[in-house]
Amino acid sequence: MTARFHADAWYTTGDGHIVGQDYAIAHDGPGPQAIAIVSDGCSSSPDTDVGARLLARAALATGSERHSPCGSAAIWRAAAASEPLGLPAHALDATLLVAHAHDETIEISVRGDGVLAARRRDGTVEIWVVTHPQGAPYYPSYTLDPARHREYLKVYGDCVKIEHRARDGRWHTESSRGEGRRFTLERAAYDLVLLASDGVLSFVGPPCSEDTHHHERQRDTDAAPVAVGCIIAGLLGVPRLHGRFLARRARRFVGKTCTARGWRPLDDVGIAAIAITHEGPQAPK
Repeated sequence: MTARFHADAWYTTGDGHIVGQDYAIAHDGPGPQAIAIVSDGCSSSPDTDVGARLLARAALATGSERHSPCGSAAIWRAAAASEPLGLPAHALDATLLVAHAHDETIEISVRGDGVLAARRRDGTVEIWVVTHPQGAPYYPSYTLDPARHREYLKVYGDCVKIEHRARDGRWHTESSRGEGRRFTLERAAYDLVLLASDGVLSFVGPPCSEDTHHHERQRDTDAAPVAVGCIIAGLLGVPRLHGRFLARRARRFVGKTCTARGWRPLDDVGIAAIAITHEGPQAPK
């Protein structure tokens, strides 16, 4: 069975921000057959709206070079590009989520916090929410400054929390150590893989009955958080996987569905996805 890949991306500014600091980009081949990238700039660091774009673009460039590990090479390439622009070093304080499509697998790297979701061919959805228990995500930019890197590990440690919603809808929590998390999905089992910044956790409004799991997150409002499963279900409800499939769906969902339901994102939202079209006999589900 052969597969074709198609990628798309979309981002928007949340109600709590004047300048959006999320950026997302997607690309179909060459090299890996498709790449989807999301970068979320730190709101307390200067000029991370520019830094997130540079980091994502650097990841796109290095991701097409099979000899170059995308995560580590991207930050050095972004730093080299930022210096002539006179950007402060902390402008590159941003998360980096990258998905590569290959013949048999979808390889995902999460550096910092964010959300991964995957729609199986039978319609069921899996979700992984990656966070840092101390509330401060690890940014690839810390590798540029050894002293800053050591200080981060001293204060916040290297523990990563993963909340996973399985195919049956049940949530499970696990922890791991390290400065990033990698996932490998079997390509034949899925038709849509989505990366998202933690902005998908920032929606507030009336409760949603589709998913009762609420991710704990500090908010500056008394409004109730909308369960992440409800937001993911809306974004993955893509009927046709061609053209600007994700941008069409996201604009309609955020602009119309969320407005009608009284939901709004307090944080910026950046998303990117890889659609997988299967040709030939179906693989086992």
